[in-house]
Amino acid sequence: MPKTGLFYSTETGMNEGVATMIAEMMPGELDVFMEITKASVDDAASCDCLLIGMPTYGDGEMQEGWADFYPNLDSADPTWIWEGGNALL
Repeated sequence: MPKTGLFYSTETGMNEGVATMIAEMMPGELDVFMEITKASVDDAASCDCLLIGMPTYGDGEMQEGWADFYPNLDSADPTWIWEGGNALL
């Protein structure tokens, strides 16, 4: 069975709430559930499928913490499922 991880960030708590609701809707299906500041690219690389909860601000600027993490996800080479509501396969 594929290993699935959900990685998210939050400043106001809204995205954490959404990530938690998603995790609760998937009991036993998430192998990794991490806030981005506590995660490494190796954590993501250990997953076959990723769900990414990345809020943006203003004109789509990445939230702090993602600028270093997100560009390195290509090396993780997962099957993309969800990215802030946008499906990427």
